[in-house]
Amino acid sequence: MPGTHNPVFADAEARTAARAENGGEGWHDPREDGELPDVYIAMGQTAENLARLKGVTRQDMDEFGVRSQNLAEKAIAATSGSARSPRSRCPTARSSPRTTARARA
Repeated sequence: MPGTHNPVFADAEARTAARAENGGEGWHDPREDGELPDVYIAMGQTAENLARLKGVTRQDMDEFGVRSQNLAEKAIAATSGSARSPRSRCPTARSSPRTTARARA
């Protein structure tokens, strides 16, 4: 799309495209060489680069994902089945005029 790329980062964009064509192998932080960072790199490739750089394995990522999912399910199970709605827990919640009128009748 015209006008969406900053020409200052043209070299970084070309470097990113060339690296992506080769599967992203061999990445290192371009700032170590005094170059601008890879600002147009895809998010998935960024994750792969950081995993390689920090020594995070696929197994580490999978274990983290499973643990995160299990904790989320546990938290959801602990809060489900509650008879109270979030509004009923609010001390400042007021009844609607329609509810109040029914209560008076």
